[in-house]
Amino acid sequence: MTSFSVLVLMKESAAVIHRFAAYYSRIGAAQTVIFIDGPIGSELEAGLDRDLLATQRAELVPCDEAFWAAAPGDRPQDIQDRQRAIYLMGQARCTSDWALICDADEFVIDRMPVPEFLGALPDDVSSVAIAPVEAVWGPGEDINAAFGSTWFRRPDIASSRLEKRLQLRSLWLYGPLGILFRSGILSHAVGKQFIRTRAHFDVIDLHFSTVDGKRLTRRAVDIDPALAQVELAHFDAISFERWHAKSLRRVLHDTRTAMMRRSGRRRLQLRIFDLLRRFGKAGPRWFYRRLYTLTPRQTRLLMQRDMAFQMHLFEDQAPEAAGQSARSRA
Repeated sequence: MTSFSVLVLMKESAAVIHRFAAYYSRIGAAQTVIFIDGPIGSELEAGLDRDLLATQRAELVPCDEAFWAAAPGDRPQDIQDRQRAIYLMGQARCTSDWALICDADEFVIDRMPVPEFLGALPDDVSSVAIAPVEAVWGPGEDINAAFGSTWFRRPDIASSRLEKRLQLRSLWLYGPLGILFRSGILSHAVGKQFIRTRAHFDVIDLHFSTVDGKRLTRRAVDIDPALAQVELAHFDAISFERWHAKSLRRVLHDTRTAMMRRSGRRRLQLRIFDLLRRFGKAGPRWFYRRLYTLTPRQTRLLMQRDMAFQMHLFEDQAPEAAGQSARSRA
């Protein structure tokens, strides 16, 4: 049976680490290598259950001074360069056939079991991208509950190029704030990749892998439409409180270089947040709801276009389904 590992670089709480490790253990990952972007501090260590992580085949690798001293090069200052360096080092650590490259807030939806999905790929495919779906809050859901949303919206791939450029469907669905959307969602519409662990790559990026400047990554749906059953749930906003703290940190502490690296839509989103935060939390809360929650009308219209669905992805969302994978709860 085709095996897979997970490679991730994160700087998160113990709760997020444990959710991530538990999820990938449950869907069959042979190995989950969690690179911590820096040393493991005492607060994080106090919240970790090392024995539980071991049973889930999860390994924590602190990327501290000793780690980078033993690495082929110095610690890159840019986070994207650190990711590229760590993915190449992580690939060498994998004992499985494939490795998933993703972030701490991303979870594979396995309507088709991942080993079956990977086993169906042609031998000449060394990197395959799975499409993202964005986690959002449905009518009546608590925006303060971390990972509490059960609705997902898909990128708008049906619109014409002109409609996408003009954001016509997003404006129709979300009003003036539709200008903040790209292909119908707020986060990346590219997806993340599985790579063959024995393949050679010059660069392994978050979304693509290349050799001699040539992109090798192919979209799963282009290989076989049946492979579109496997998607990547992205919690672009884990909860209102986390989104509020993250946005505030970016507004107050981002350098001009870091700010300009963000897309124009992200920069505009932060400018609106910066304006609204001056009126207390009520303004950002209204903004968050407009961006990340679905009204009954939006839910209905998106479902009609196969651009939204509901799924209880985690065991703590559906206690009666404990132990079942996402494919059995779809």
